[in-house]
Amino acid sequence: MNDNATALLYIDSALNLNSKLERKPQQAQNLGIKGSIQSQTGNFDSAIQQYEKALTMIKGENQLSTKGNLYNSLGTVYLDYLKDYDLAYEYYNKSLEVFQKIDKNSVAIPIILSNIGIVLEEKKERIQAIFTYKKSIKLAKRALYTQGVGNASMKLAYLYKNDSKLDSALHYLTEAERAAKKVRDNGTLMQVYFERGEIFQLKGSPKSAEESYLLSEQLALNSKDTLTLANIYDQYFKLLIAGNDFQKVNERLATYIAAKPV
Repeated sequence: MNDNATALLYIDSALNLNSKLERKPQQAQNLGIKGSIQSQTGNFDSAIQQYEKALTMIKGENQLSTKGNLYNSLGTVYLDYLKDYDLAYEYYNKSLEVFQKIDKNSVAIPIILSNIGIVLEEKKERIQAIFTYKKSIKLAKRALYTQGVGNASMKLAYLYKNDSKLDSALHYLTEAERAAKKVRDNGTLMQVYFERGEIFQLKGSPKSAEESYLLSEQLALNSKDTLTLANIYDQYFKLLIAGNDFQKVNERLATYIAAKPV
């Protein structure tokens, strides 16, 4: 029996007990956990049913946090798995409304806004997505939620890069770098340096591009992330070949071969 199946057995036992004791708040929480597990295992229809059933059990102001989390979970199912962006947008906004009632400085608010930004991107509403990400950053800073600042900044950097607004992209990469250093998120730092290298390459600044690629390379080597390392070298080699620096190409090929698992 796998971990998810075991977890479902425990949750069902808790549900039966809380049902007998008529403890609806606890039942709602149990159903939320059950929905999350079923979502992870691909049982999306069942997950939605659990979340919706849980929502019917929530009464009173003291359960608003659970309600907000359930709406957020429904939004994520529709965004990430079912690709129904209208419903994802609807549920994320319901979640946002709930958490704004609880505490306008809640860490949950910038997280939800960032999710809404992703939905808006999928709906091709780029201007609104940019506005939403910027609002997420502002509120994440107010809530002292550094990870949220970094996440939304990366999303803005991607958007501006795709729109060829390279200076704006560099600005938000710097924001993301600052946040990633504070929380020691080397995965994001690695991506920041890689994206910065590509932007400097597009701007015709090969020396700055190389410096950025090398920073990203070092983090990829430290984490033994050979997939990201391959992506870095794909771009870095183009830069080196354009500059006729074949010696460095050979050196990096040797580095990559040495880093790959046998």
